[in-house]
Amino acid sequence: MSVQFTLVKNEDGESNIAVFVDGTLQVASESHPNFAAIVSGCIAGDDSVIELFDIAQTISDKFVGLSERVSVKDGRVYLDGVEMANSLTKKVLAFLEQGVDDWVPLVNFFENIQSNPNEHSREMLYDWLDQEDFAIDTDGYILGYKGVARTSGGGFASISRGQAIVNGEVKTGAIPQAIGDTVEMPRSEVQWDPSIGCHKGLHVGTFDYASGFGQGALLLVRVNPRDVVSVPTDCNWAKMRCCRYTVVDAIDAPIQRAVVDLYDGDPDYGWGDGEYDEDDYPDF
Repeated sequence: MSVQFTLVKNEDGESNIAVFVDGTLQVASESHPNFAAIVSGCIAGDDSVIELFDIAQTISDKFVGLSERVSVKDGRVYLDGVEMANSLTKKVLAFLEQGVDDWVPLVNFFENIQSNPNEHSREMLYDWLDQEDFAIDTDGYILGYKGVARTSGGGFASISRGQAIVNGEVKTGAIPQAIGDTVEMPRSEVQWDPSIGCHKGLHVGTFDYASGFGQGALLLVRVNPRDVVSVPTDCNWAKMRCCRYTVVDAIDAPIQRAVVDLYDGDPDYGWGDGEYDEDDYPDF
């Protein structure tokens, strides 16, 4: 086979390439995630360049052999030989369309989900993935948001009052939320039933949802998918209940990238950050 191609720029200055191989014509703009590889392949006369136009085929090619646990066959993603939910495959496509070249975070993400010890929790997380756009970090952790209050000393604390472990120390009342803090609670104390709206747990939400509860500040937090316990259905999958998260930074705008490199006790209180209190405290 021979490769014939035309590389042009349109009136808006965007490059486009038209490739003709063995009777097949394919066209791609420079927004295509494989555009650079397509151009290089055409210049080299590589007729296999035609496969780069197919996003699904690219996913298969890139995942094969990348991890001992992750494999792809016939456009389906498998972890430990078990086909993953369609929502995960959709997210792989979404990440690729955003030009994500480093597949290690995606593999980490899949493996973190699979390490969640509760099948019911994994199923709820799949539903959440179907409903919400989200970002992950290079370790495969979900990046979410938490509305908090500013303290008199210039720090951050939960709006609701409850009980949680912060950096290994039990705290009650308004839970401190300093940058870098790891906030956790016993997994067994987190309400797993998604039909129950306000209840015990550590709560992480979408940017829009968390923004509605902040009193002076909004925090970016990272959550291992392993630590997600339930996804309440009363707010259209806009928040999660988990047993652990780490505070990354104060933030005033949502993350726009798919993958982010973050390295470039009062006995009257129950476990959690207090949304279940009789005074009907808000979620965050």
